[in-house]
Amino acid sequence: MNHLLDTLNAALNELGCDPSRFQFDTHSSVVMGFADVGELLLDPVGDTVFLWGRLDTSPDMRFSNRAEELLTALSAPSAHFANGCLSLRVIDDACLVGGMLLTDCQHQSSLMAEAIESFHGRVLELQALLR
Repeated sequence: MNHLLDTLNAALNELGCDPSRFQFDTHSSVVMGFADVGELLLDPVGDTVFLWGRLDTSPDMRFSNRAEELLTALSAPSAHFANGCLSLRVIDDACLVGGMLLTDCQHQSSLMAEAIESFHGRVLELQALLR
């Protein structure tokens, strides 16, 4: 998993973020905080890496009358994810969106940077859709 750490540091550098400000290890989840979308989670599990974001929904309203629009948005192509689109997970009261990254994203910093940047934009769009 050292390659993931190296790839992540190089990707953050490509995105204009100084990776020396952070301390990552090779076996823990990495939480990236953003003012506009909240936290994005890079989660290594065995030989795979998952990227998750949180959708702000209340358990009472969940997706209210936006379920069809949400499913359409989730199924839009997402080039950096193994299944080609985003997945939705509901864990207790939390709604997570994301999925398993392609293996190439773990080894190529430019692809990891693209994945983080495009996923950030998708999470922002999905959160706006649910407001």
